[in-house]
Amino acid sequence: MPAAPLDKNMHFLGLYNAGGTEQIQLYVGSDFRVHAKNAAGSWKETDWYINQDQGVWLRVSLGLLGANPGVLKLWVNGNEALTWDGDWSGYNLKGAFAGPHLAAAEAWEIHTDVWKIFPTFYPQLYRLPGGPYESIGTVYSDGAIKIEKPLTLPPSASPATTPLVGQNWGTRYVGGTVQSNALSNMTKVPAEGAVIFNDQANPVSGTLFFRARKNNLVHPADQVQEIVAAVGKDGKIDSPSFAAAKATTPDDTLGCYFEDVAAGDAIRAIVSRCLFLFFMSGNQIKFKAYTGAAPSTYEMTLTEADLVGLEPATDMEGMKNYIAAKWAWYERNHRLYYVAKDSQSIAFIGKYDTELDFSWGGEVGSDHAGMAKDKADKFLTRAKGARERLLWSGFRNLMRLEIGDGVLVDSPHMGPPVIYPIMGMTIRMDPPRGVDLRLVRFLGEN
Repeated sequence: MPAAPLDKNMHFLGLYNAGGTEQIQLYVGSDFRVHAKNAAGSWKETDWYINQDQGVWLRVSLGLLGANPGVLKLWVNGNEALTWDGDWSGYNLKGAFAGPHLAAAEAWEIHTDVWKIFPTFYPQLYRLPGGPYESIGTVYSDGAIKIEKPLTLPPSASPATTPLVGQNWGTRYVGGTVQSNALSNMTKVPAEGAVIFNDQANPVSGTLFFRARKNNLVHPADQVQEIVAAVGKDGKIDSPSFAAAKATTPDDTLGCYFEDVAAGDAIRAIVSRCLFLFFMSGNQIKFKAYTGAAPSTYEMTLTEADLVGLEPATDMEGMKNYIAAKWAWYERNHRLYYVAKDSQSIAFIGKYDTELDFSWGGEVGSDHAGMAKDKADKFLTRAKGARERLLWSGFRNLMRLEIGDGVLVDSPHMGPPVIYPIMGMTIRMDPPRGVDLRLVRFLGEN
């Protein structure tokens, strides 16, 4: 492109009608700002400066609603650069063009690649990626519920004689096609995860919010299994452990939305909030719920006969005495909030806080107040005290244990017998062969 272009000398993208006449043109100004021009000779500047994108590929989209009121919109890499409202009823377009069109000689080089042309433009279509969905629930615009209701035809219009597609009184999307006989202000399209507002004379504004249901999997155990299956590892799932975890927490209700997220990160987002243990043992993926109670059962007693080495430690790392939980549409209603705290600990050592976020808008959310409060209470129980760590090095007979099992440590080095849960283990295959158990006891549970 030239170092200093002539003002509005070159247009490079636009739309034309059935006769081949250019109706919409995008010009470059002397400051490299892109300007739009219509067939009537009117101009509108955009937010796009073309010199900012020299030498890179861009995704550029133009959309025109040929109606009164209508709108012309321009997007550059998904960012809206132009909204031009007005009377566009006389613009019946057929195609698009690209490439330098010069009034005077200048040095321009513009390349185009993939073209996609759609016959219908919805200027008020809002889409949630990840479809198809089973259903779309209540729609909110700036906090107010949008009620689906019929639109009234203008006095001069008749459904029998007037083409309704693209007009301000509505269209309908059914079975992948646009139907022109549905006079509704709003259309929900679960198959596309979309909500279409059809009343162009009264456009929606502010923040738009709606929930789409992908399926009936609302328990964290089911959702984690679905993620594991999505990456082709469903053959590794230990179904009894998932069923037991679900039976232990029957009231857990969660909604999830993940896009361009690794499976491990998605699972971590669920289990970290809902306090589940997700691990591999015996070449199986297992799942266990945290109940908030100190372990009362154990699989084995560890004595001096099982001991090669012992490394005890007590630390305050990760200790939290103030747990805040928020859920549902907390952004609009700050009463959807709960705090679990240990006042005695706060008075003694100060406040160490963290948050469990179940509010809508993130990857994981819930409108179940009881679950959010229960998780906060259990998290406080687990985190309000120090953690007693124990690295127990023993013989190969410990290989039959697995993560999540309880062991009764009965050693004169550790005082009275106490049950520890196994939080990690390493099997040493090279000499000296054996097993290292990483035991952790949460002192706040006692």
